Amino acid sequence: MANTRRAAAVGGRIVSGVVGLALAGAAVFAAGTVQLPDLGREAPRTSITPEGASQLRACAGPLLQLASTDTALAAVQSIGAANTTLSGRDAAQEPLASPDNTSGDASGLPLRLTAPTDDSSDAAALLAGAQSQFADQENVFGAAAADCAEPSANSWVVAGSTEVGRTSLLVLTNPTAQDAVVDLEFSGENGPIQAPGSQGIIVQTGQQKVFSLAAFAPNVVMPVVHVTTRGGQVSAVIQQSVVRGLTPTGVDWAGATVAPRTEVTIPGFVVPGDIPASANDDAYDDQAPVIRVFVPGEDDADVALNFIGEGDDQNAPAPLSVTVPHQSAGEINLASLDPGNYTIVLTSTQPLVAAGRSTAVAGDKSDFTWSPASDALGAAASFAVPAGQNPVLHLSNPGSTALDATLDGGGENRSLTVMPGTAVTVPLTENSGYTLTGAVGAFGRVVYSGDRGIAGFSIAPTNPAADTVTVYVR
Repeated sequence: MANTRRAAAVGGRIVSGVVGLALAGAAVFAAGTVQLPDLGREAPRTSITPEGASQLRACAGPLLQLASTDTALAAVQSIGAANTTLSGRDAAQEPLASPDNTSGDASGLPLRLTAPTDDSSDAAALLAGAQSQFADQENVFGAAAADCAEPSANSWVVAGSTEVGRTSLLVLTNPTAQDAVVDLEFSGENGPIQAPGSQGIIVQTGQQKVFSLAAFAPNVVMPVVHVTTRGGQVSAVIQQSVVRGLTPTGVDWAGATVAPRTEVTIPGFVVPGDIPASANDDAYDDQAPVIRVFVPGEDDADVALNFIGEGDDQNAPAPLSVTVPHQSAGEINLASLDPGNYTIVLTSTQPLVAAGRSTAVAGDKSDFTWSPASDALGAAASFAVPAGQNPVLHLSNPGSTALDATLDGGGENRSLTVMPGTAVTVPLTENSGYTLTGAVGAFGRVVYSGDRGIAGFSIAPTNPAADTVTVYVR
């Protein structure tokens, strides 16, 4: 009897379901045969153009040397004053506080540059700045140059060393209106480095903080630093100097390289014809030209290096292929390259970050420069050329179509044609501002060289101004 009741109950549910479906079908049929009023209307909307944020740059300020190594937060002293030059529209310049610099403002301070945002297609409206300095001190010798960079919440600096005789300072500058909470991650040739005190560092608005890299990553030959922020943003620079025995042999500022990607480009990589003879000595192996590479992911990378030579008489060498272990920094030795200027394109099976380093004879000493990978330029760019020996623009076109560009500045207006897969060099005038148009997809770098040393910086593309936004009102 119980089984009969259960069967009846189940059957009832099935019947009810069929009836329900039939009623629903009838309703659908009725709805399909009755003309319903059209109640739709277009959603209200409006188009607005938000006011673009002011253009903002941070100049790192003068070269520094350690005054104390008691803590990770380094006490430093200025080494003379940096030369700063601006390009583009007039900018407001404001010195920033540098509480770790025991010299105060005696040799100048880091700078905040601001200017209203304008149509980014007009190169003359773009803001750019750069700084340079030559040092000839007991512990520091050489030329250094760096652009005044936009602050970022996520940057990678591939440069420096903390082995014996090498001093590397991590300089974080916050030109934004908010305090920045900074997290630092360090890696080297032996993989990730556990660095106590590297998380939750506060860099107050309008301030610069300086850290000895050796306090976080001691005795590391190939450090790589990943800087992330919350709240405000910072510009990150590593200042490296080298002393061999009692002789200072180079100093440079190294700015951020591009974020990890599977293709990176290093323009204006200079292999001098006067590389120090000691570069072939194992004790001086960091004088050889190299590309430092780091793969932050979970898999090793197969990397191809392709070279573009500058000038009609310079043949590009054959490509190189290497395997780079993941999460361990490595350096690709390029001592076999003929002297000359190159654009180096690294194509990888995994995202990577990279920067080059080359060394040149400078009088009776030597000097080096770091060449981080850079981003492609847009329709218009602006850059400044501060004081220095023999400044030259290195402009490369790794694309498939010719570029007809215009370079305006230094009292001249020049037309440049850069054929596909080639690069050109253009002499520049120091203490001048320049605008470059028509170089979409090109890569640029300014390089100085002479008996005072070698230095340079990449030309950064400019972020676009605010675009029109369509807003739908609910």
